[in-house]
Amino acid sequence: MNTPRSFRASDQFEIVMPEPFDFSLTVAKPAGWHWSTPTEVFRNGTLWCGTYLDSKSIGLKLSAVNKSVMVSVYVQSHLTNNEEAALQMSIRIGLGEDEALSAFYGFAHNDEVLSTAVQDLYGMRVGRLDDLFGRVILATTLQMAPLKRSQDMMGRLLERYGTKITFDGREIVLWPRPSNIAKRDPTELGEKQSSGTERSGSLRRRAI
Repeated sequence: MNTPRSFRASDQFEIVMPEPFDFSLTVAKPAGWHWSTPTEVFRNGTLWCGTYLDSKSIGLKLSAVNKSVMVSVYVQSHLTNNEEAALQMSIRIGLGEDEALSAFYGFAHNDEVLSTAVQDLYGMRVGRLDDLFGRVILATTLQMAPLKRSQDMMGRLLERYGTKITFDGREIVLWPRPSNIAKRDPTELGEKQSSGTERSGSLRRRAI
């Protein structure tokens, strides 16, 4: 993996979410799935994570008070106004701002099974700060493998080929870029990641 890139604070903005909204349930999924990258850190109501904006790596720190989410942005190079607007929109969608929950809750409260789920998970939104190639890696490594082995394979891919960034005293590893995987030999991926030649070849083909 390349030397960690040190990022500096660049911008801060607020996102006001519609009710109902529970920040912790939304970004720290009860099933254990990550919000943006498997290496993200969630502590005491604050999430340190990251994403890509075109070719730029972005560090993010999110925290919430009631339904307002404060977002701090960390970068190496300045974001243009258009890039800032695109990033804000991506985070809004990732937090599930456009999910219309009221109608669902109106129905679910009267359902014998769903009423319990609504009560336990009230305010959770299904949104994620998606990375398409990250989904490809997840889908590929989960094929015909126990969860523990899949997690080991993803961890090795991230460690060897991911983008390591440091900001606000945290170190986060972003998903590998497709171009980084595409130039690798499937045998290398299979041997070093213990992912198997067939699975590694599939991952490389999807990256090309």
